[in-house]
Amino acid sequence: MRVILADDHSLVRDSLRQYVGLLADGVDIIEAGGLDEVMAFAGRQPAPDLILLDLHMPGMNGVASIADVRRAFASPPIVIISGNIDSSVIAGALRNGANGYIPKTMPGKSLVTALRLVLNGETYVPIALIEQGAVASSAVPAVAAPAQPQSGLSILSARESAVLRLLIAGKSNKEIARELDLQEVTVKVHLRNVYRKIRAANRTEAVRIALSQQGIEEWLKGASAG
Repeated sequence: MRVILADDHSLVRDSLRQYVGLLADGVDIIEAGGLDEVMAFAGRQPAPDLILLDLHMPGMNGVASIADVRRAFASPPIVIISGNIDSSVIAGALRNGANGYIPKTMPGKSLVTALRLVLNGETYVPIALIEQGAVASSAVPAVAAPAQPQSGLSILSARESAVLRLLIAGKSNKEIARELDLQEVTVKVHLRNVYRKIRAANRTEAVRIALSQQGIEEWLKGASAG
């Protein structure tokens, strides 16, 4: 996997690198301090699989520059990582070709999961921004605002919680089975139960719904194999 990481502050890039590196084995991270450096990689091979952009760095003209990046890089998803959570800015970023918008205050583990969702074809905006009124729900694609399960994650058994925790961490069914010392078919049964209980259609939606819950970070720490 090849990722362009663009931010004009080296401390921010250093902080993000450790989490971007968790997306896959041997992630090739290309750092850039401004828009010109990002554009210099357009047309080069191998093409990037993901582009992370700061909105406020040299060469950027706000959300309008996202459209320039999208024209230069047709296929890779573009994710904005910014301290600005103004609703008009977020909506403008999505209109101009961004596939995700992540506040710089987001915890590292949630950042990794959000980036995995984008790499799987989703559009990501934290549900908290919508619930707090920072972003109008009409401005965000439906996939960014999953419905809340009626009873939250507390209705899951300890084993189901453990399976869901590993799912959020990006593990495959085979890896979950190995880590929990289960048969792969048993993992599939637990996942079906998880989907039913939290009203998710598939594994991607299950992750989205789980991450939308209040107190998810504490729940992740408390989940166990049971």
